Amino acid sequence: MQVQKGTYENLVKNQSKYTQNELAIITEPELQRQWAQIKTVFDVLAHRDHKGLIRRTMSVERNLRPTFSVAPARQEEAFQAAFDAFCLRWNLYGMMNDDPLLLKLAVNITPYGTMIHIPAYWSFDPKRDIRWDAIARLHRIRVAGRQRNALSERLPPQTLRRRPT
Repeated sequence: MQVQKGTYENLVKNQSKYTQNELAIITEPELQRQWAQIKTVFDVLAHRDHKGLIRRTMSVERNLRPTFSVAPARQEEAFQAAFDAFCLRWNLYGMMNDDPLLLKLAVNITPYGTMIHIPAYWSFDPKRDIRWDAIARLHRIRVAGRQRNALSERLPPQTLRRRPT
């Protein structure tokens, strides 16, 4: 499955929005200057995986985090805080060696539903940007069958009330 590999191009109609922004950040001197500064302060090699990838801290559903604290004395936490701020500024997923990895429009199937991530830089047009039929196919992978109004007619009224969130 392409989504498992981080390949979302088949779900996007307008790939040029990503391509234009990727080219812009790759050639951005300020990004390169900031990355060089991070490399002088921190040993980035210690934070790379076996492929040379450094990832930003993962966002969680509704942006809820169990804890968020940084102990500047701990080098690893200080690096991650600085790197996360760098990624936030440039809309990055991470860095592959010295190459910035721009966030993509992404669709992820979770145990609880389907999450669509639209990067902050993306000027989103729902009709022109997304292949909704492909996303619907992904979403239906775990749905047993079609749902109709008849289902709600058989349930007691108290189960249909909206619960507080």
